[in-house]
Amino acid sequence: MSRNISQKRAKRHSLDLSSSATANDIRSANIPIKYLSPDKFQRRSSNTTSSSPI
Repeated sequence: MSRNISQKRAKRHSLDLSSSATANDIRSANIPIKYLSPDKFQRRSSNTTSSSPI
């Protein structure tokens, strides 16, 4: 039983790591877009004011 639980925990942990990594990739990918097209970024930030601290 304990072996099964540890395997589930390991899988869940790897999923959390992958999801956070993808979020970081998306955040870093959005940085150059801000400088290339400020109009689009402003329109987008107005839609999601609470989520982005920038």
